[in-house]
Amino acid sequence: MTRKLRNYQRILLGLSIINQIIDDVVVSGAQAYHARKLWFWTPPNYDKRNYQETVWRMLRSKQIKKEVVNGRPVLKLSSAGRKLINKEFNLLQLQKQPWDKKWRLVIFDLPKSKKTQRDLLRLKLKSLGFGQWQRSIYISPYDFNQDIVDFLKFKKLYGHAWAITAKHEYLPPAANLANDIWHLEKVNYAYKKLLERFKKSKKPKKENYNNYINLLLKDPMLPKKLLPQPWWADEIKRCLKN
Repeated sequence: MTRKLRNYQRILLGLSIINQIIDDVVVSGAQAYHARKLWFWTPPNYDKRNYQETVWRMLRSKQIKKEVVNGRPVLKLSSAGRKLINKEFNLLQLQKQPWDKKWRLVIFDLPKSKKTQRDLLRLKLKSLGFGQWQRSIYISPYDFNQDIVDFLKFKKLYGHAWAITAKHEYLPPAANLANDIWHLEKVNYAYKKLLERFKKSKKPKKENYNNYINLLLKDPMLPKKLLPQPWWADEIKRCLKN
């Protein structure tokens, strides 16, 4: 999920993570809404005027919506916003589903003359969350095979690269394999240290939220069955809801 987020994406992601609701919204002027909690999801030193304009544009484009709950105005993801989250952060949605105990492998053998295509293929695989198992073998627990095949045909790489589905048999335990490929223990340790900072803070700190976003971008978002336990990211989410 490694990528650089735009500000509207941070806000959508924040709304999605905290149960699709912000409980403290204050109207600020006729054409802008200031959401105190939503502010924490924006980058450090982000100008508040730009933030208000971003929220207003999102309201106008119906990515988010304003409602009154228990007599208080709140912001929620709209149906359009949820669709955008599902499209731009599809691994977040896939992670909620049980793993089918199958791996999707992409194996390629490209000549030196196709270096540019090889680099594009690797970028494509990384954008989908694939991990590098061997030099020319990438692996994922999610079924992106059709997407990969379409890409290979479009880039005229079909025949030099193959998408394969394989059962998890005669291999190390699945969680061990996942840890070796995606370095999950390292990611989990970073979540644990961040959780400690959340718990020490009596009031919400923008720095903690920004660090959480940065960790999410490094998180491969694997199925729960493949993650170390406890997975400290889950505990951070509980802190964010309070």
